[in-house]
Order: sequence, then structure tokens, then C-alpha cells
Amino acid sequence: MQLRNKILLLAILFSTSVFARNSTLPILKTKSDVRDIRFISASGNFTYYQRRSGSLLLSTNYKVHELLKGEVGTQFTIHSSATSKKLIITMDENFHTYLGIRHLKKIYVTDVGSEKVEEVGMGLDPKLHLKDQWMSWFNPYTRKLTFTNIKSPTLNFEIKIQNVLNAYFFPDSVMLDEKSILYTDINNKGVPAILKYTRRDKKVDVIFKSASVSQRIELCKNDSHLFVAEFGYNNSPRGSIIAKVALKNFNIDRAEIVYQSRQNDFGNIVCEFKQDHLFFIKNISKIGGRIESEVNAFNHIKKSSRVISDLKYVSQLIFMDGRLLVPFRGDYYVLEGETDLTKVGQLKTESDKKAEEAQAPKAEEKKEEEE
Repeated sequence: MQLRNKILLLAILFSTSVFARNSTLPILKTKSDVRDIRFISASGNFTYYQRRSGSLLLSTNYKVHELLKGEVGTQFTIHSSATSKKLIITMDENFHTYLGIRHLKKIYVTDVGSEKVEEVGMGLDPKLHLKDQWMSWFNPYTRKLTFTNIKSPTLNFEIKIQNVLNAYFFPDSVMLDEKSILYTDINNKGVPAILKYTRRDKKVDVIFKSASVSQRIELCKNDSHLFVAEFGYNNSPRGSIIAKVALKNFNIDRAEIVYQSRQNDFGNIVCEFKQDHLFFIKNISKIGGRIESEVNAFNHIKKSSRVISDLKYVSQLIFMDGRLLVPFRGDYYVLEGETDLTKVGQLKTESDKKAEEAQAPKAEEKKEEEE
């Protein structure tokens, strides 16, 4: 879950009832305890999981490798992208003792399936860019957004965030290319905006500004479009708007509004999972009722919506290498993708058994010949 959404989504968590609710959604089945898993590849061949002892481990091909080791109770989080070449790992050794969301974490990067892990810095809310060639993270104390080239770490730059009003604001960012970066910020009146940073001349231009301080902006980029969303806070009358802009000859003034709602949706947009579709957490609360939310699948070509979860209190949406998952009360509900990974790693054993059975008659025939 993105850090900037945590405070907003706490309202959902506290409003839920204490009893479990039946769901028709399949639950992700794995050989390891799903509560310890941090990332599983689409094939299930690579599984990253943590132990209470403070270790992050990689399980693959019947072998287990310890990638990182921290204090007892260390919490690991893994961030990925649709490209699935690199993984970002954050390590929090004070997860159970320091509850502030501004607490900095160690940030590492690794190739998917590799035993080699490289530390790159300290910060929060890391993100992969440009088909996993670049990565970024934010330091709320220095108010700096750092970008670095993963292959050549000496190739890096920083953007200073101007916000001084909201201590819990975390900027969103996308790289249009290696020269142009879009990011969100808040001005001295509390109004959020999108700014464009040009590396060549270090120039910053405001290309979009919200109409109200009660809005927040979310950015999501796929291979062809940038999606810009505005979601209202709490009882804001602004509601929700999502617009898309073609990346070719990019011009935000040509943005097309594809979605509008009077409700203040919760966002967490996933735009790289399925062609022509956006997935996000939609506010389905009734007037005067408790806060409820579900995952909405929105076709931005046909402009049609379809609620695809049935949990009532969805607070997180995760895109993990070919799967769309909803963590909910200790389980991972699968919206899209393979659900049963308990048999991964057993194919070789079954083949061996068949081979042994095929060889058994020949062994008996050989024995008879010898006699």
C-alpha cells in the first residue's frame, strides 16, 4: 500500500465489523504461510518471505537463500512493477517500536530471483520507473525526492518538494522519459498540483493545479497513457475524477476525463495489469451508512465500471507479477491470476516417479535374463 493513503484508509479499517464475512473470491494458496510472504513470481518459482528472527529469504528450486538479516521482528516490504525485472526491498528494523509513518527505512534493489542485493539509500515510498531502469524514493525530513539509475547509480538527481504544511504528504511521481519527470506537490495554501521537472535545465513548471485543498492527486502510467486522478478527502463535495493523457506528444491540456463519481473514492490505481482497464478502490458507502469499499474494474475505452470484489471493506490493492490481490484479514484474495501454488516445485518429483515406474519393468526383465 502506498504510504500517502494510510491515514485515509485507516478510517475504513476502524469502521469494519469484527465478524468475518464469506466471500466468493478464491484465496491464494501457497506452501509457505501466506502471512510471511512478501513476493511471489507469476510462475511461483521465486518466493520471498520473512521470518520473525529478522531474515528475508528467497526460496527457489528446492533451495533457500537468506538475502537480508536484521533485528528480531524486522519487517520487509517488496515493491515491483509490470516489467518484473527488478524488485525494491525496504527493511524496517523498528517496525514494532516506532509507529510513525515518517520513519525512514533501508532501501535495497535486486534482480528477480537473484541472491545479490544492493543497498541504495534510506527513505520511504520507493518506486520503479521506465521498465525498471530507474527507481525513486522520498525523504520527508529533507523533503527530497531522489531518482537513481539502477544500472549506473552514479547517474542520479534530486527534486526538492516545497510542501511544508502537511507532514504526512508523500509525493507521487512518474518518469515520462529520462529527461522529464512529473510529480505532485502542495503549495503554501495547501492546494495540490502536478509539476514537471526538466533535467537538462533543472526547470520546474506547474502543469496542473487542483481547485481545492480537499483533493489529492494520484498518478499512474502505462505504456501508452498517463492517468491523473483526483480524489476528495472525507466529506469533500468534489468527488472523484480520472483523466487520461496520451504519452505520445504529451500535453496535459489534452487530457480526456474518462471517469467521474460523486463519491470520494480511495484510489490506489493499478493501470498496467490489463489493457484498457484501470483497477482502483471505489467508495460504495451509502448516505448515512458506514464506510464501505470494493475494487472497481473500469474500462477507460468503453467507460464502463464493474465491481469485482465482495469484501465490503477493501483497503489495499496489490499488483504482483501477473496477479491482482486484495490482502484482507490475514488472507490474500485473488481477483485475477493463478490461485493455487501449493504444487509448484513438485513437477520434477512427479516426473522422477514416472521415470522410475517406466524403468521398473526393464529392471525385472534384466534380472530374469541373468537368471
